[in-house]
Order: sequence, then structure tokens, then C-alpha cells
Amino acid sequence: MVHSGYEASAVNDTFHTLNGFLATIRATFSSLYADRQALRDLDSPPPAQASSLVQIDAAERSRKEVNV
Repeated sequence: MVHSGYEASAVNDTFHTLNGFLATIRATFSSLYADRQALRDLDSPPPAQASSLVQIDAAERSRKEVNV
């Protein structure tokens, strides 16, 4: 499993202070958002992918580990 690190930061920002908790509530239930650049970024197309996805055959890897 891949972990980006954002989850722990979001929990810390939300529950570390009362202001963080209130800001999370406002952001959740309000359509207003102060960061105008972030809103513009949402309207722009996503960047092109630098590389294609790689298929990992987990079953093949497991067989190799068992035979080693």
C-alpha cells in the first residue's frame, strides 16, 4: 500500500487546535474557498503523465519468493 503522508497532516491540522477544527468544518460545509489559485487549478486540465503505469504481477512475485 502507498501512503502519501497527507492523511496524517490533515488529521494533525484538523484536531491540533480548535481553530483548525473550525476551519475544517467551514471548508466542509461552505462553498467559499479563500485560495483563488487552488480554484483556478481545479478548472485547468490535469498535467500530462510523465510515464505509463507498470503492471505488477503479485502472484508471479509470490511464487518466486516461495521457490527461493
